[in-house]
Amino acid sequence: MKRQVLTIFLFFTLVTLYGQDPDFAMDYQQNSNLINPAYLAKNDFISINILYNRHWIYPGAPSHGTIWMSGKFTQHMGAGVQISTKTMGIFHKTLFGGTYSFDITLNRKTYTHLSFGVSGALFQDFYNTGQMHSIFSDPFLSQANLNRYYPQVAAGIMLYSDLYELGFSAMRLLPYSGYFFSTEPVIEPPVFILHGLYYIKDPLDRYRFAPDFILSFSENRYYIRVDLTSFNRPKTMKYGGGISGDYILAYKTVRFNLSSYIGFRISERLFIIYQFDFHSINRPVPLLTKIGNSIAIRIDFYSHKYDIPEFF
Repeated sequence: MKRQVLTIFLFFTLVTLYGQDPDFAMDYQQNSNLINPAYLAKNDFISINILYNRHWIYPGAPSHGTIWMSGKFTQHMGAGVQISTKTMGIFHKTLFGGTYSFDITLNRKTYTHLSFGVSGALFQDFYNTGQMHSIFSDPFLSQANLNRYYPQVAAGIMLYSDLYELGFSAMRLLPYSGYFFSTEPVIEPPVFILHGLYYIKDPLDRYRFAPDFILSFSENRYYIRVDLTSFNRPKTMKYGGGISGDYILAYKTVRFNLSSYIGFRISERLFIIYQFDFHSINRPVPLLTKIGNSIAIRIDFYSHKYDIPEFF
C-alpha cells in the first residue's frame, strides 16, 4: 500500500508544475523556498519570511516583495502560503499561492531525505493607466481588459542531508498570459531550475563553507549562478558572494552580474539577510551598470530546541 501511495505521489509530482514566477525565485539566497517547493519539507518549524527587492537604486526602478509563511503539521507533511507583488512602472503583478510538501527519510544515520513539493498560485497582471499621462488618445488604453487573472501549478523534488542538497523544479508550464503589449496573449516559455549545495567543514568545525549553484533554463534564456557562503564559528553570521550570467537568445545578449550578501542571527528566532548586486557589469559604459539590493527578515518558531537550524 505504501509503495502504491508513493508511486501515485511521484507521478502527481512529476506532472504538476511549479507556479512561482522566475523573477521572485531569484531571491533564493534570502528564501530557499522560492526556487523549489520541496525545500519546505526540510525545516521542522514554523517560519515567516518577509523580503523586499529593488532592482536598481535609481528612481522608478522595478521592485518586488514577498511574504512567505510555512510549517510542518505532521512528521512528513508541511504547508506554506506565499503572497508576492511586483511593480515595473505602471505594470503590477500579484501572486497568491499555497504549497504542500512531503518528506521521506532514506537513512536516519546520515540524515538523508527525499522531499517533494507541489504548489498552486493565482496571478493578477494589472496596468495602472492612472499613472500614464498623454495628450493623445491611445488605442491601447481603450482595451477593456487591462486586468488579467491566470492560475499556475507546480512541483519540485530534492535530495538532502546534513552535507548536501540537490534539487530540481519546474516553473510556468501552464499557459502564461501576462503583459499587455498586444491584444493577443503573450505566452511565456516554461522555466526549469537545477540547484545544489555542499557543506565543507574542518574536523574541529572551526569554520564551514557552502558552495552552491543554480542553473535556470528556458526556451529563450539561460541563467547560471555560483555562490560561496562562509559561516562563522558561533553560527551567528554568514557572508558570501557569487557571480552569475545569463544569455538571452532573442537579443543574442550575454550579461554578467556580481552579488554579495551578509546575514545575522539576531536571536534564536530572528534572522536578517541583506544582498547587494551589480547587474550587467560587461556594459561598455560603466555608468550604465545597475546596482540593486534586497533585504529579508525571517522569524522562526520552534517546538523543540533540536529544531533550531544550525545554519541559515
